[in-house]
Amino acid sequence: LTLAEPQPDAATAVKAAEAQAEAILAALREPFRLDGLTLEITVSIGLAAISAGTTVEALLKGGELAVMAAKAGGGNRACAYRPDMEQDMVGRVALTQDLREALRRNEFRIHFEPMVRLDATGLHIVGHEALIRWQHPTRGMVPPNAFIPFAEGSGFIRDIDLWVLRRAAAELARWTPDPARRHLTLSINISSASFLSPGFAQAVRDLLAETGADPRRIELEVTEGTLLTNLGAARTTMSELRTMGLSIALDD
Repeated sequence: LTLAEPQPDAATAVKAAEAQAEAILAALREPFRLDGLTLEITVSIGLAAISAGTTVEALLKGGELAVMAAKAGGGNRACAYRPDMEQDMVGRVALTQDLREALRRNEFRIHFEPMVRLDATGLHIVGHEALIRWQHPTRGMVPPNAFIPFAEGSGFIRDIDLWVLRRAAAELARWTPDPARRHLTLSINISSASFLSPGFAQAVRDLLAETGADPRRIELEVTEGTLLTNLGAARTTMSELRTMGLSIALDD
């Protein structure tokens, strides 16, 4: 899609295209009605400029890299191609390959962050939130925001979600015999890709049977955007999970 008229140089062309792209983004951010629902969409735009000697292949590659950079930056934005993006992409590919091996090498860790309630008698721990971390052999401790986008982009996030669920449920089951911890709940974040996948509810049912965890003490956190992406699938999954006894929380 051509967003700018011919300009005297590539830099000027990119600036002109960025202005038009921002206008497109602003228009698409406006909520719209569909079948009685108010919906919003997000768009990622990649920009690449044609200059003397630019081949079609180079132009398409630049645009693709720019789109990927826009998505990696959080999405719903426009990003112009820069020569250093290719090297960045090489690093991203290497990280994604490492990520695929991380489960096999048992490099993931779960941290349990306390959730507290304040009442007249003081602060009380009522549960924990299960937070994934990646103990990389050379990179050290990798925080979620540094690898979760890669996992989502590659589809590997489903395997990670199930790994977290299984480990967290097993830990919750270990708390049950302890009088000081048997009342605690466990909150677990679930990606939209996992929550909306057809076999997710059955996978949860299987791992509950495997670990012996009490589903009434598990709360799955999903974003509002997850529900709006596919309302029908979300409704079905929520109904099945609630039937098992799990709670669902909206986290946006």
